Amino acid sequence: MGDMSLPPDYPTIPPGVYDDVKLVKLARGIAMGIKDLPDILFDNSLTLREFDEIKELPHFNRILSAEMKAWEGAGNTNERVRVKSGALIEEYLPELYARLNDAKEPFMAKMKAFEQLTKLAGFGDRDLPALGTPGDKVQVIINLGADHKLVYQKELPPKVIDNEPTPSAVQTFEESIDASSYPV
Repeated sequence: MGDMSLPPDYPTIPPGVYDDVKLVKLARGIAMGIKDLPDILFDNSLTLREFDEIKELPHFNRILSAEMKAWEGAGNTNERVRVKSGALIEEYLPELYARLNDAKEPFMAKMKAFEQLTKLAGFGDRDLPALGTPGDKVQVIINLGADHKLVYQKELPPKVIDNEPTPSAVQTFEESIDASSYPV
């Protein structure tokens, strides 16, 4: 029978690569299409030769197909935009940093573009509710099911500061600037 060893250039795949979690991570990276394949392989500690073997596995192809359907599904549109915007922001940060420090660049144009990207990714300022002003109404609705609601409404009272100064708090202008009253 002869030598049963494999040739030195024969592609071998480490057993850990066949772990389903690793295969799903690899398939998800490919399905998302945010990074180039060499970067995805590097992130997953794989060589191109190992990937050539993996991509022939029926099990991996089923995982990849499922990940592509999930990523491209209509219900995932908001998540796709958020993740891709986040990746774009991350990729753009070094250039933005350099351009923010370049006196020749128009500052407001750069900030406006960055503001839009951060909002798309969900990193920017969130819409904060306005503070209540006197006369505003507060409404609490509790849905009890089957078209039954418990509603509580109340108008906020106006804020009035009604206070008379005490005689000890009243100070004349001369008293307030008298240097002799300050400790030395």
